[in-house]
Formats: sequence, structure tokens, C-alpha cells
Amino acid sequence: MKIAEVAFPVPLPKGYHYRVPDGMSVATGQRVRAPFGPRKASGVVLSVFEGEPQRPLKLLDSTVDARPALSAEGVACARFMARRFGAPIGEALKALIPPFVKSLDEPVEVFAAPSRPRAEPAFTLTPGQAGALERLESLLDAKVHATTLIFGVPASGKTEVYLRLIRRAIKDGGQAMFLLPEISLTRPFFDEFAASLGVPVALWHSGLTPRERRRAWLAISRGDVKVVVGARSACLLPFKDLRLAVLDEEQDESFKQDSNSPFYHAREVAIERSKAFGALVVLGSATPSIEAWGMARRGEAEMLAMPDRVSAVPRPPVTTLPPGRYGEVLSEELLDKMAERLRRGEQSILLVNRRGFSTLTTCGKCRWIDRCVDCGVAKITHEKPDAAGGFILICHHCGRKWPPPEKCGDCGEAAMRT
Repeated sequence: MKIAEVAFPVPLPKGYHYRVPDGMSVATGQRVRAPFGPRKASGVVLSVFEGEPQRPLKLLDSTVDARPALSAEGVACARFMARRFGAPIGEALKALIPPFVKSLDEPVEVFAAPSRPRAEPAFTLTPGQAGALERLESLLDAKVHATTLIFGVPASGKTEVYLRLIRRAIKDGGQAMFLLPEISLTRPFFDEFAASLGVPVALWHSGLTPRERRRAWLAISRGDVKVVVGARSACLLPFKDLRLAVLDEEQDESFKQDSNSPFYHAREVAIERSKAFGALVVLGSATPSIEAWGMARRGEAEMLAMPDRVSAVPRPPVTTLPPGRYGEVLSEELLDKMAERLRRGEQSILLVNRRGFSTLTTCGKCRWIDRCVDCGVAKITHEKPDAAGGFILICHHCGRKWPPPEKCGDCGEAAMRT
């Protein structure tokens, strides 16, 4: 008896066995309809095998498409996401085959390549660029999976290395994906790549309409699109012949999907898929993540240094200032420098790396800090979201909320500061 294992887009950790009717042809990765509880639902075939069930099995109802929507590699990717990130297998498959893909045979407008590709810029690469590009091209030509980490200072020219590497990857008909951390960054890179590569390029991020995403998904699955520029979800697209995966600013936390199931990290998914394709993975950053740095130290990734800036302009001087007096945020030297810029008619930017209105609520007399009794961390002051205004204290660990204290919890003085 032929048995199909089918997973449905529900938060359940496994697939279910169905008997394949005589005369029906099904394959791994194909979408089917089958009875699921009191209704019929669409699912994806995880495997097909011969066997004798120990109990009666329900029959598959029909196939949704004439051919598989996912390749064997795509099904393996779903299994990896379920295993690595604890995601329900059905929800992993739903991320790989989005609901807006109704039919694999839907005609879509072919992505047109730019008629006048821009010529490569005629400038000399820095020694760091040239060395990294030479090594990456040799790894790419070997057509064996490898993971590399470009550790380059800001303005070291990593983008030019990516661009030349993509040209080489697609020269023989392969595909490449370029992942960027933010949606706002994808459009400038898309315009640049589309103008310079001379091949069909697709843009992919959640800001596109369902029609635009369906058109791109189908074109990528058919191999009509050779290069994809997009945000983290682009790592789940149905590539046919992936040769290169580039993650720029790989340390950025937006590569981690943590808002909706399935939860995953684009870096890990890209590396796993590249292993199946025998593709090259290039991680780029001026401040590598701990995970990427650890991979390089363990020998799981090859680190390529790009220590020189492309521009001859020297780096700006950096000065570390001691904190101001107690209760003061800005030091005298910083205030003097800002005043000097104002006199010159110049601008200054102050960056505060924190969440909330204030990171501490403390007593100005005894320096007592208001902390969460359960977590032991300082309560963070936030502005109230409603129109009434005012402030509220929130623990960023457990999420509990309190009104601001009127007096110190230690000395009892009404000298609280934020």
C-alpha cells in the first residue's frame, strides 16, 4: 500500500499518514487535499512510502497542483526549521509556500532584464577588497558549500565585493540572494543591482503587495529570476539553483523572526539551505555577531579581513569621555564641543542606546534604585501610550508595570529622579 505523510498549516508538531488512492500520483513537496478532522484541508506531502498500516487510514482526496510546490530541498528546509527552532512543521511549510500562492501554473509576467546594464566601475580595488574577492571567487568556482565572514571596517567596500561576486555566481545560470536587514535598505540596493547586473532581479520584503510577492515567488521557482534582493524572509524562497547567499550586516537583530511562528534566524536558514545546494555563504559585518565570530574561531567559517577604507579620507577621531557628575548626563567637554558646532552653524547627533524614557529611577539623596522585586533589574520609565500623558515603570524582563514612586523605598525621602 502506498502511504503519504502530510503536514497541515496548523501548530501541530507532526505530519499524518494517508492512503494514496489507486491511480493517484503524488510526490514529496506536492500540495494535496485530505480529510482533517471534520473538514477537508490542504497540506503538503512530506514523504511517500510503501507499507502496511496498523490501523485503517483515510484516503487522500485530491492533488492541488500537478507537480510539487517544494523540491526535496525545500521539504528538508522545513524539517530543519521544525527541528532547529522548535517550529510546527506545518507552519514551517506555510512560510515556505505562502497562502497567496494559489496555483503553480498561474501565468506571470516575465521579469525583464535591464536593456542597458551598467558597466563595471573602473577603479582599483583596495588590497583588502582584492584579496577577499580572489578567495571568494575560488570558493564559488569550486561549487562546494563554504561559509565565509567578511570582517571589514565601515566604508571598506564590501558592497562592491558582493556585486562582483554575484555577477560571477549567475554567469553560468545560477541564482543568488542578497539579504539586507531592513526593508528601507532593499530598494536602493535593488535599483543598483538591477541596473548593473543585466539579468532579472526580484525585490522581496513584507511591504510588497500579495500580487507582487506571488509574481516574484513563481518566477523564482521557475528559475526566471537569477538574483533576489530582500529582507530576512527571502531566505525561504523556492530557489532552483542557489549558488551564492550574501547576508550584509549579519549581526543585525532584524534577521531573527520573533514576531510570528515559525521563529527562525535567516543566517542559520541560509547556511543550511546553502549546504544542500553546495552554495557559498558570505556573511559581512564591521561588528560580527558572537555567533559568526564563534563559527570563525571554530573553523566553521573562514574569516576574510578588509581593514582599509576605500576612501583616502582618514577616520574621524574618537574620544571616550568620563561620565559627568552624579545626576548629570552630559559632560562639560561634550557640551563645549556641541556649543562650538552651533557657533559654526554645524549639526550634532546624540545617540542613546536604550529603550524607554529613562533607564533608572533613583533617589537623589541615598542613590537607591527602584528595581523589580522578582527580577532584580532596574525598572524602566516609559511614557504612557494613552492621551492622558504621564509615565509608567516597566520591567523589561517580566513585563510588570508600576506607577512612578513618590518617595525613596530606602530612606523615605521624596527625592526621586529619572
